[in-house]
Amino acid sequence: MFAEVGSGLFIPPPVRGRDGMALLCPVGELDLASENVWRRAVAEVRAAGHDHVIADCSGITFCDSSGLNALLSTHMSVRETGGALVLARVPVPMRRVLEIAGTIPFLTLAATVYDAFDLLTSPVPPTL
Repeated sequence: MFAEVGSGLFIPPPVRGRDGMALLCPVGELDLASENVWRRAVAEVRAAGHDHVIADCSGITFCDSSGLNALLSTHMSVRETGGALVLARVPVPMRRVLEIAGTIPFLTLAATVYDAFDLLTSPVPPTL
């Protein structure tokens, strides 16, 4: 479990899947006060040997530029080591932030968690 007092973001223990995948389900606000919670959660699952991270974003109620930066930097660092970050079930307000910022082409999004697993297990993994 990942959380910080006053951060506004809670991430339950990850679901550790097969094929080097882990599922994180953040709940709350992804912003300046909580970006370190997100970064620690991803770092921990990566340190445990999970190359690929799926984030079920349906529980994210708010995402500002700091949260967006945390997602982008996580995406880049995961890719640099041969993994992938897939954002699944992105809420409409959060997707709008991604669209306005012009970052959708740089991220991998999936409509459902199952679609995210399919993307990661397909013969051609997602790349930019």
